[in-house]
Amino acid sequence: MADDTATASDKDQRAAQQDDALRLRRQFSEAYAALLGTQTARDFSRYTFEEALEQQIERIEGAGTTLRPNILNRIAKIKQNVVSAVRQTKEIPPENFREPEEDDVNKKLDDQEQAEYDAWLSQAIADRERLQE
Repeated sequence: MADDTATASDKDQRAAQQDDALRLRRQFSEAYAALLGTQTARDFSRYTFEEALEQQIERIEGAGTTLRPNILNRIAKIKQNVVSAVRQTKEIPPENFREPEEDDVNKKLDDQEQAEYDAWLSQAIADRERLQE
């Protein structure tokens, strides 16, 4: 039967081998990190403002997919959903809505609040029309 106990010199030798292996791993890791750092810096310095603009334009109006539509298609979908929700809401008879309570967000606005809301809404509509020109 072989002796399973390791001598002190065997333990020292294994510890030295592990230290050597760890040192080599560190050296390879540092070299790889330096290589990647250089590559990243080089790639970043080649990246131009025009490329950034082209990527954003592509993201906004470029070809999209069903799962990843471009931004214009996303906005069109949101608009379609809102218009549909408004249409459905308009079809609901007023008596189906609950009456507003005193501390409720659905409360009836007094004359001053209604005037402020109307002014805000008019400004929002004007801003939207100006942006669409």
